[in-house]
Amino acid sequence: MPLQDTDLFRVERAGIKYQMPASQITDYIGTTNGYTIFPIWAEEGGGLTNNNRQWSFGNGATGAINIVLPVDCELFAVSFDCETAASQVSMDVMIDDALGFTTKVFAAKDFELRPTPLSLTAGQYVGFRTNTEVVAGTDARVCAWFRIKATPVSTSVINDLLDVSIGSITSGQLLQFNGSNIVPFTLPDQLDRALTTTVLDNTTNINQGTTYAPIPVFGTSLAVNDNGSFTVDNTQEITINFDGWIEVNSNINYTSGGQRVALQSVFTLDSTTVGFQASGGYIRATSGHNEASLHHSGVYIPVTNGSVLRYAIRRESTLTTATTMIPGVSGITIRRVKT
Repeated sequence: MPLQDTDLFRVERAGIKYQMPASQITDYIGTTNGYTIFPIWAEEGGGLTNNNRQWSFGNGATGAINIVLPVDCELFAVSFDCETAASQVSMDVMIDDALGFTTKVFAAKDFELRPTPLSLTAGQYVGFRTNTEVVAGTDARVCAWFRIKATPVSTSVINDLLDVSIGSITSGQLLQFNGSNIVPFTLPDQLDRALTTTVLDNTTNINQGTTYAPIPVFGTSLAVNDNGSFTVDNTQEITINFDGWIEVNSNINYTSGGQRVALQSVFTLDSTTVGFQASGGYIRATSGHNEASLHHSGVYIPVTNGSVLRYAIRRESTLTTATTMIPGVSGITIRRVKT
C-alpha cells in the first residue's frame, strides 16, 4: 500500500496532539535537507499470541517472514492498527531474524517515533513478532517507517553536467556558463570610477600658438573610487590604466585684457586628437567683459591600458594678448565607463 500525501498522521508534541498529512511528516521529524520516506507493513488476520511471528506480507505465510532492504536507510517510526478497540500489544521489530528493538505497548490505533532512528544497510532484512499481548486483539496491522536522507548536490555532480572541472566552489556561490565551461559567477563592477581635477595654474599664457598644445590643467585631484584606474603624472598628463571607455567633462574658465581673444580646446590621447572640439565666446575686454570659458560635456573616448590623456588649447583669433586660467572654478572630470 503506497503512502499518499493525503494520508493523515496523528502525533503528540509537548503534550499537544496534532494531525497532519503525510506530505508534512518530514517537517515534523525536523529534517534539514529532507528525506524520502517509505513503509514496510505486515498483517495478522487472526488472534494475536505472545512471541509469535505470524505477521505476514500476504497469502498467510508462516515462519521467519522478512522483507530485504535494497538501500541504506533509517527506521524512525512504527505504527499499529487493530480492529479490536481495546487491544494493547507491544511489538518486536526483527532485524536479520534477531531482535532489533521492542516497541512500547500500542493501543488499538497508535504509533511510536524512535528517539534515535535505527540505521540499516542494504541487504539487511526486516520482520515483525508479537512481543506481549496485554489485552487480546484480532485482525491487526503493523508498519515500520523508513527514511533515506537527501544528498545535496556536490561539485562532482555539477562537473558531470558538462564533464568539466570548475575547481572548488563554496556554499551559496552562483555559477554561470561562459560558452565552454561552468565557472563561478562574479558580479560586474557596479561602482563609478572617476577622477576630478581642479585647475591651480593662473600664470601660464594659454593664448599662444594656432596649433593645439597641452596646458597644465591637472591640479588638485579628487578620486571617487577610482581603484587605480587613473594616474596623474603631472599637471599636463594622466595615464589610463585599463582598456575600455572614458567619459570626459571639462569647464575651463579664462581671463584676458585683449579684445576678441578666442580659444578652442580638445582632448588628446597619446598626442592624437580625440572627441569633440570646444570653442569659447571671445572676450570683449570692455565694460567688464574679461572672461570666457571652454566646455566639454559627456564626451566618450575609447582608451587602452597605458594611454596618456592630455587637454590641449590653441589660439583661434589673431590676437596674442596674454590669457590665463581662473583657478578654483576650472576643472576636469574623467569617469571610467562601466561595460
